[in-house]
Amino acid sequence: MLALHANHIPRSLEFVDCKFDNLSQPPPPNPFMFQYLSMRNLKAETDSKEETKTAVEIPTPKTVAEALELARDTPEGAADTKVREMLDAEMARIWASIEAEPKTYVMTRDEFAVFNYYGSKYVGNELAAEARGRYWSYGTP
Repeated sequence: MLALHANHIPRSLEFVDCKFDNLSQPPPPNPFMFQYLSMRNLKAETDSKEETKTAVEIPTPKTVAEALELARDTPEGAADTKVREMLDAEMARIWASIEAEPKTYVMTRDEFAVFNYYGSKYVGNELAAEARGRYWSYGTP
């Protein structure tokens, strides 16, 4: 068991004799606390302004692979209109191909990457499950 004696306490931590003459009134304000709080609030305001200034600029994707990379890597990329439009158009094309050949169409690696990105959209869809199974059975090298 740890025992702490008065002679082990550094002088800087010794208790100061405090008197509480009037407990009904709050203690006088500490001017250093107000300075600290105002500096802390100023820092928070500055930080929030810097965050708005450093918004991430999303480059316009040139290929579906670039759009997919942007969407996967950053929330801003996933929310970008150009990225979403490109990926939505590619997914519509892939889905049309699957529907056109429901028993035989095998996705390419790039098509499967986009299909996988939209995976939650097709949960429980039997046609999607079959297309995914065909990719794993025949589409992978």
